Amino acid sequence: MASSTLAHRLKQDFLPAMLLMLAVYHCAVTVVTSPTLLFSIPVLKKKSFARLWLAVATDFAADPPPALPSLLATATGTVLDIGPGTGVQLTHFTPAISSIDRIYGAEPGDEFHAELAANAAKTGLGEKYRILGCGAELASLLPALRREGVLDSKATEAGEKGGDAEDLAVFDTIISVRVLCSVPHPRATIAGLYALLKPGGRLIVCEHVANAWQRPGGSAFARLLQAFYMSLGWSFFCGGCHLDRDTGRVLREAGRWESVTLDVVDGATALPHVLGVLVKGE
Repeated sequence: MASSTLAHRLKQDFLPAMLLMLAVYHCAVTVVTSPTLLFSIPVLKKKSFARLWLAVATDFAADPPPALPSLLATATGTVLDIGPGTGVQLTHFTPAISSIDRIYGAEPGDEFHAELAANAAKTGLGEKYRILGCGAELASLLPALRREGVLDSKATEAGEKGGDAEDLAVFDTIISVRVLCSVPHPRATIAGLYALLKPGGRLIVCEHVANAWQRPGGSAFARLLQAFYMSLGWSFFCGGCHLDRDTGRVLREAGRWESVTLDVVDGATALPHVLGVLVKGE
């Protein structure tokens, strides 16, 4: 048991190193195959990360935190799935299909859309799953939701101007799995997700975070590893991802929650996750 625990801890500590090496490789391949992208660095980053994720997504999703599948199986009603990528997590929604009215997958990477649609069909979601070509930020989400008829023009315009958010509260469940690490403005993005939740709605999250090395269960060594990986260009090569965000705290501070159940998984490693559910107050 002890050796198994040690092996898992070492895996979580050094998995970012392996991913970073793969990311550098796929970036190099992208440059070689499309050298003109050197004149458009944002596009180069997007294309090279898409190449990386298409290569590793299935393997990466094969070993989720133990509680994640059962959490995703509790999705109900109208669901917003932010950053679903290729849809490798959609199989976990299968037990909840009868409880789901519609799922909107907000995925800005158009390179993933074909595989995402195929995975939605394979898992039985079929017509219930709608792909939105947008990000998780309100500025991107609101126009896409308006085009789908989820929001009317009045609500969209009010949301864009920072006005009354009451008409924006249209989702029963919002899902965020390893997404908030890469959004440019996490506090504003999370505030937007809070606004989109109905009173009593549930935000289900699984996000990797900074190692809380000063707290019980944390690790100074793992925190140093995170800083080391970041210094090597982790964010550049890995889709804007940050290993050093305190996402749990930002989530708790996003609004008036009726309840917050967030657990830390792998807290002593370089890939700790916060995992759980936040329920919006009535």
